[in-house]
Amino acid sequence: MQENCLNAEQKTALQSLPLASAYVPDQPYETPVSPEEGLRMGTIWQTLYKPYREGRV
Repeated sequence: MQENCLNAEQKTALQSLPLASAYVPDQPYETPVSPEEGLRMGTIWQTLYKPYREGRV
C-alpha cells in the first residue's frame, strides 16, 4: 500500500513551509445594535450584517 503520493524531494520542500497564515483586517469599534435587532440579524455588528438574497451571487 502506498503511504502518500509525494516523493522525498517534495516532502522536504513541504516541511520548510509554514502551516498557515491568517489575514484579519482591522475593524473599527462601532456601537452594537440592540439585542433584539442582533437576534433578528444574526450579529450585533451592523457592518457584518449580510442578508441572504435569493438569486444574488
